[in-house]
Amino acid sequence: MKLNNKVLSRVVAIGLVLGLTTAWADDHAASSGLVGTWALEVSAMRGIQYLTLEVIEEAGGYGGVVTGRRGPVIIEAIQVKGRAFSFRQKVTSPMGKIELYYTGQIDTDRMQGEMQTPRGAIMFTGKRTQ
Repeated sequence: MKLNNKVLSRVVAIGLVLGLTTAWADDHAASSGLVGTWALEVSAMRGIQYLTLEVIEEAGGYGGVVTGRRGPVIIEAIQVKGRAFSFRQKVTSPMGKIELYYTGQIDTDRMQGEMQTPRGAIMFTGKRTQ
C-alpha cells in the first residue's frame, strides 16, 4: 500500500507532536518532584547537622530556603534537570562569608547528594516531610 505525501506528512507531524509532548511531560513531572519540604542530614566533620530545605516553584524556575542552626538562608535559583538538582548557598561562618554548592538526585521522597565547601565535599541525605 502506497501512502501519498500528505498522509505521510500528517502521520510524521502527529508522531513528532506526541513524542515531544510526552518527553516534556516526563521531564516536567520528574523535575517538579523537588518541590516541598525536606529534612536533610549533613555528615559534617563535627557530627551530623540537621537542615530543612523548602523548595517552591516560581516564575518558571525554582527557589527556596535552607534553615539550619544559624537561621534561614534564601536560595534564589535552584537548577533542576530531570531528577538532578543543584544550587548555591551563601552563609556567614566564623571564617567569614562562604559559598556552599549543593548537587543531588531525587528518588521519590528521598534525596542524596554532595555539598561542596571551602574544605572539600560533604555528603548529605534527605527525606521529604511535606
